[in-house]
Amino acid sequence: MAQSNMNAVTKLLETNALSPNITFLGQMVGARALTPSEGRARGRREGRPFSSEDTVPTSIAYTTASSEFIYGTFSVLAALNAGRRKVYKLYRLNSEREEEEPTKQTAVGDRRRDSTNPTGALVAIERLAKNARLVIKDVSGPHWTRLFSKATDSRPHNGLLLEASPLPQLPVTSLSALEQAIDDVHVTVGWTSEEARELNKVFDVHGNVAKIASPRPAHRYPFMLFLDRITDTGNFGAIVRSAWFLGVDAIILLEHGTAPVSTRAVKASAGALEYMPILHVKNEREFIKASRKNGWKFFAADAPESAADLRRNAARDVHHHGVGVEGALLKHPCVLILGNEETGIRDFVQDLADGVAGVSSARPEVGDIDSLNVSVAAALLTQRFFDTAQAKT
Repeated sequence: MAQSNMNAVTKLLETNALSPNITFLGQMVGARALTPSEGRARGRREGRPFSSEDTVPTSIAYTTASSEFIYGTFSVLAALNAGRRKVYKLYRLNSEREEEEPTKQTAVGDRRRDSTNPTGALVAIERLAKNARLVIKDVSGPHWTRLFSKATDSRPHNGLLLEASPLPQLPVTSLSALEQAIDDVHVTVGWTSEEARELNKVFDVHGNVAKIASPRPAHRYPFMLFLDRITDTGNFGAIVRSAWFLGVDAIILLEHGTAPVSTRAVKASAGALEYMPILHVKNEREFIKASRKNGWKFFAADAPESAADLRRNAARDVHHHGVGVEGALLKHPCVLILGNEETGIRDFVQDLADGVAGVSSARPEVGDIDSLNVSVAAALLTQRFFDTAQAKT
């Protein structure tokens, strides 16, 4: 019975542009393009001439069940440059990419060598793809244009789609202790699936301990950001972009209630998410407690407060030994907690913090604008931690 059903599906594959993602006997059967002879036969059955559109699939099939599409020139370039994903196939939509070519032939030489402009980036992408022995599929036509729009939810893609594995996210249960600022940053690794373990090989993992590469100067302790239910993809991407640029060691994400590490987030981060170490936490309460026992100090990013808020925060600071932001990274490894765009940091998370970090308004009398976007606050507060932790001369 199973064999006869499989034969039926095979016949459908041979005679039709099968719809995407048909599940058969627990396996995914992807759509495929028809050969020219199959396309001509299909045209005859439908009483119309053969068209090149007959060889185009009804969707772009994944190589693996966990694959995702990265789109846009600089997102694709960052993914290939970072080398932290498994990459399977690069699709190039010629009509879209031709629009990025310079109109003057004399300008090509300088522009093609510069990977910060679209044309130079395209050259770099092709070189990296060939070095990685990546399958490159050049496509064109209105049908493929529609497929690209479908794969990207109609977002700008610049005629580039890279099929790749998800970004690695290291599951951690605690941040390890450091005896001195110059020590390497280590974390305790939690349980993970075999597939995720394979992706996480980009981290330096030995047993249940992983080393996190750090760009910080030798005199300064490490610094990370903890995102407590940041849900907006644009904010998430912007936070990662600033964090990578300024030198944050890692981003800590929750298993639930936070914007996903998606292709949209990669694009919003201008590709920085491809490089930034992402640590994944399942139980935030236990994670913070265990990390604090290892000497890490947690700071809650707070909006400008009322007098009552100030008294409450002062009381909490006394309870937690009153840790201040200024010079904190000269004494302790630190984590800045950033809360949800509307509701802020949850009470139980804030109660676990050792201190409070905030940005005061220069115009407090104008109450209509009384706070900053969370991504802007993240950048300003990060720089404040770094600026107040200069090396002693």
